[in-house]
Amino acid sequence: MNETTKKKQVWKTLAKIVFSAVVLYFLFRKCDWPELFSTLKNANLAYVLLAFFVVQITHVVAAFRWRLLCKKARFLPLFKLVYVSRLYSTVLPGQLFGEAAKVVYISQSNPDISPEEATASVVVDKIAGLIGLLLVGIGGVLFSVSMQSRDVLGWFAVCALVLALCVALPAFPPVSRLINRILDALKRRFPKTGGAAERLRLFLTSWQAYLKTPAILLFSVLTAGVFQLLSTAGMALLGRSVGILVPLTDWCWIFAVLSVALLLPVSFAGLGVREATLVGFLGALGASRELALSASLLSLLIQIVDSLIGGAIVLFDPSMKRRVKTALRAEEAEVFSEAGETPDH
Repeated sequence: MNETTKKKQVWKTLAKIVFSAVVLYFLFRKCDWPELFSTLKNANLAYVLLAFFVVQITHVVAAFRWRLLCKKARFLPLFKLVYVSRLYSTVLPGQLFGEAAKVVYISQSNPDISPEEATASVVVDKIAGLIGLLLVGIGGVLFSVSMQSRDVLGWFAVCALVLALCVALPAFPPVSRLINRILDALKRRFPKTGGAAERLRLFLTSWQAYLKTPAILLFSVLTAGVFQLLSTAGMALLGRSVGILVPLTDWCWIFAVLSVALLLPVSFAGLGVREATLVGFLGALGASRELALSASLLSLLIQIVDSLIGGAIVLFDPSMKRRVKTALRAEEAEVFSEAGETPDH
């Protein structure tokens, strides 16, 4: 790997680690440590185990939702990849590698699925998940009895509308023609980008294929709503385990804000962002800093356990291990191609 690229990756990683460390320092600086340890020690184990069980159900739902959009793939590999994705989103400073691993594994393990089709399924699945998340957040705001200001409702609605438009726009002929003209212009202007332009064209075609089956897209969004409700319930159970008695409706919009915040590539494994969000919003509803941090740490614990499961799958499943290595090489090659370099292997 080129030294310049290595340095850039290292600096990005260090920046995210520093950001997480600084946020955590300010959050824990004013924390009552004995109370925090006491809260964690006396957490209701039954609620914690139930929350862990609910989170595992969400992984089944996530694989089922992805299967709706990637019918040529089998359910079990998709289910395994959900855990592998959790591994990379935790261990690596970002979530994109997990998605790249999904695309490479699915396209290589299924000859009938092109990389563009696999990419389209992952992207549409992500967008459907975000729409489902925002719909659950909107429901939480509408039925909340504790929320004083409902300004966030407008933001949720606007974001959901924008995402829906992003999914639907390629189906409109004028937009499709415009995209193809732009790709043709890029290909003529920069001949070396011809391959990338054709891949984008195939990706667009795969995307448009989903728009011909609106029932599947709608069912995918509804399934995403179920996924988000279960995820919210798991977080609420962790809160209940340490004594946070916030209604589920409030957890719906809090978890929606938290999930959107975790998408920002500014922290390492979400550390700092998750804690600050929970301390801020749960604090506004009367929960102490120690209780909010306890719930966050328990959530991190479940995330780590999921990551260990993903690591075990990569370690003991030969086919998965081989495909993930291929994904790593593919991502590295993509980085170098953008830089106009050749990776050293």
